[in-house]
Amino acid sequence: MDLTQVVSSILETNPRQAAMLARAQETLREDERSEVEAYLALEADFGFTPKDLSSAYNLVVLDTLREQMFFRRNGRYRHQRFSDVASSVYFSPDYMRQYMQGLALTGFLWPNHVSIRRYFSDFLESVVPGQADYLEVGPGHGIYMASAVRCGKYARYLGVDISPTSLELTRRMLTHATGAGEEPARFQLQLGNFLETSFDRTFDLIVMGEVLEHVEDPASFLRHAREAVSPSGAIFISTCINSPATDHIYLFRHESEVEELATRSGLSVQSRLVVPYHGTDLSQSYAEMLPINIAMVLSR
Repeated sequence: MDLTQVVSSILETNPRQAAMLARAQETLREDERSEVEAYLALEADFGFTPKDLSSAYNLVVLDTLREQMFFRRNGRYRHQRFSDVASSVYFSPDYMRQYMQGLALTGFLWPNHVSIRRYFSDFLESVVPGQADYLEVGPGHGIYMASAVRCGKYARYLGVDISPTSLELTRRMLTHATGAGEEPARFQLQLGNFLETSFDRTFDLIVMGEVLEHVEDPASFLRHAREAVSPSGAIFISTCINSPATDHIYLFRHESEVEELATRSGLSVQSRLVVPYHGTDLSQSYAEMLPINIAMVLSR
């Protein structure tokens, strides 16, 4: 199974995606193409076909379109509480698997998601290797955490997630990334609520990719991350503005809200990337309430 086969299967039922997916494939860097092909090979090893992956991708597309229509009519996200989506998303193995598979593909096929993933990859490249500890909150499909493992700049890796399905997907991603037949001792995956998790050490990098919009109180997550990061460490976050999805419950309406939240949590912004909706500039995205993606590197 390769990306061309998956895209062809997507277009059989969703031909309106043709132009965007063609551009996405043309602009993939060589390392990105190798990464997505390795991911697809892993899914094939577990018995998934191009049709399975295209169905997962189209599930994300259709769910997002449905929520965008609700958002435009009502000016708010459909859900505001974790309990509204917990059973139908995070604790539904079949849905969560497809949702994560679809989101994994968007990281290589949706321009905004590609930009955020590249920003994260570039940040990892800038890290000075050493005896350091890495923590990822909500690793989801596992692609970001696998990238960190492959970069080899951290001594130990820990992932914490509330979804058993996400941890299963992440575990096989990490095992594949290391080429090991079993879970290597240097990474650990833990089922649980980050806010209720205590740690016996601090971390040199804490990653929260697309987490804050999924929780009721993102400030509590940032404060807990501040307590867990080492004095010289960094916190990488990505989130979204005016970006409805099935399980998005916290609505950021402007990038300044994200920065203010970080500042109130005792954190400083070291760098940022703000990506307007594809084909628009930032002012147009705000004026039309289109999805905007944002990533920040924070420190104490």
